[in-house]
Amino acid sequence: MKVVAEHTFDLRDADEPVRARIYEPAPEPDGNSWTAWVEIDAPFACRWPAGGVSNLQALIMALKLLSILVYGAQGYRDGKLGRSGRFGGDLGFPAFHLYLDESPFPF
Repeated sequence: MKVVAEHTFDLRDADEPVRARIYEPAPEPDGNSWTAWVEIDAPFACRWPAGGVSNLQALIMALKLLSILVYGAQGYRDGKLGRSGRFGGDLGFPAFHLYLDESPFPF
């Protein structure tokens, strides 16, 4: 699988950054849907599929899924996740609308 997007986060008191990746959408065997995988390094250590009826929709859903996983994380709410040395605010991509109380920019 080919990575089509990657984003790096800072984790307070950690030596290494946290990386999130979105993989190129691939058609499903049914021929009617596509899947783009979202993967986040530890401490999230997760890999989730995002599906759609087209490759574009799968990418959009993957970005929304990444938003939910990151902005909804307790580490973000506790101000331990950030970017460019700033924690608890804008992570560099929009937040899913359900997290507008938590994050600065909506989808």
